[in-house]
Amino acid sequence: MPDERPGRRAFQIYLYAVCLVTVVVVLFSSASAVYALIRIAAPGTTAQGGDSGFAFPTLVDEDAPLIRSGGFDTGDAERDRGIASLAENGIFALAAAAIFWWHWQQSVRLRAEIAAESSKPAAPTRTRTRRKA
Repeated sequence: MPDERPGRRAFQIYLYAVCLVTVVVVLFSSASAVYALIRIAAPGTTAQGGDSGFAFPTLVDEDAPLIRSGGFDTGDAERDRGIASLAENGIFALAAAAIFWWHWQQSVRLRAEIAAESSKPAAPTRTRTRRKA
């Protein structure tokens, strides 16, 4: 017996749509967090400038401790941006995972309710009996 209440069907669609969106958000946030870990561990490989690729020189004094030769921003500044990116994407992924978990639990509960209602025997219909005169 299919569910006859349209509100329940709309709620199911909402739950599954939120689950889909949060899975996509978790995937992209996790990928960005992994890149941020690489920025922290090896800032020279992810920094723009130097010998690999084109980058705009910074307008900071070349003797500044965060600037390497040639005026390109590398080292500690790249690591700091990696830490900030890791924190941002990590929090975003954890929040999306928590939202996913809550909505998935609601969908499991709703499916159990529907299964319980469909397994109940149908209520007998009342029929009028005529009294014999």
